[in-house]
Amino acid sequence: MRIPTYIQRSRHGIFFFRIVVPKTLRGKFDEQGEIKRSLHTRNLRDAMRFARPLAIQALDLFASLGGVMSQPPNIHDLLAKADAGDLQELKSIQAVTLPNGVHHSFTVEAESTDPDELAAFKAVDDQNIQKIAGIVQQYHHAHPQQPLSPEAAAYI
Repeated sequence: MRIPTYIQRSRHGIFFFRIVVPKTLRGKFDEQGEIKRSLHTRNLRDAMRFARPLAIQALDLFASLGGVMSQPPNIHDLLAKADAGDLQELKSIQAVTLPNGVHHSFTVEAESTDPDELAAFKAVDDQNIQKIAGIVQQYHHAHPQQPLSPEAAAYI
């Protein structure tokens, strides 16, 4: 089981929630660079269950305060860099966390600037975007009363 980046384990084995505050919002958080809270458990499944709502709330709070979370580079910019020979490795992650806390992600990687490999990379990334969009639409159709996060709504 993969541990989300916002879950850390202390040297005593207790899990805690940790998320970085965007630089543009640190003034609103007493110049704190991160938010940390103990999850009061040594059980990973419980930690994941407790941390998901915290992550969603933190990201929604950052968005509502106008903080810009660092976004991954645009796929078209990456492909242009690769075409120019300025990039040796490509990686794209399409991910979404639904309102129920379930996280879905798809990753594609390429390690060359070969035009055929770049075309295949783009095709797989487009397929991953469609998969995530389908998951979000299916969830939203089954649960229309639950609002989608901005992250999830972006895939519709």
